[in-house]
Order: sequence, then structure tokens, then C-alpha cells
Amino acid sequence: MKRAGVVPFVGGVLAQSGLPIVQGAAAARSWLKLPTKLASPVVGCIVIFWRGTPQGWSGHVAFVVGRDANGNLMVLGGNQGDMVSIKPF
Repeated sequence: MKRAGVVPFVGGVLAQSGLPIVQGAAAARSWLKLPTKLASPVVGCIVIFWRGTPQGWSGHVAFVVGRDANGNLMVLGGNQGDMVSIKPF
């Protein structure tokens, strides 16, 4: 469920850095509105994952910090195990 006025971890980091956040930042899929899209994820970029279906509203947003030994993206995000953490996705 989306909660009005809630800014996710990524939005909070950008806001604290003086950078703009996307409208509707509480919904992870709103971050698909970022103006620059990359062909593949790189360290430091914002990555958006879908949950359920690619066309649905549900998802997760985080910062890419690397890859693990299996090639999974390692991402820094909030609400990953109910905390800010680095996890493979």
C-alpha cells in the first residue's frame, strides 16, 4: 500500500544531498520517471525492480553498489529486511 507523504530511502538520500526527487517518490515505480536511463546498471546508479508484474505499481528502488560472486546486483536500500542494508537482488 502507498502512504502519502512518505519518501523512501533513496528519496531521503537525494533530498539530503540537495538533489530533486521524483513526484510520487513513495511508490518505487515512480522512480521510472528519472530523466536518464542506462543500458545496464552501474555502481552509483538508482535501480528500480518490479514486484508482481512488470506493468504493476509495486516495486523496490535502491542504489547499485556492485555485484556478488554470482553476478547478482548488490544494492543499498531501505526496507530490505526492515532496515537499510546492502542485499543481493
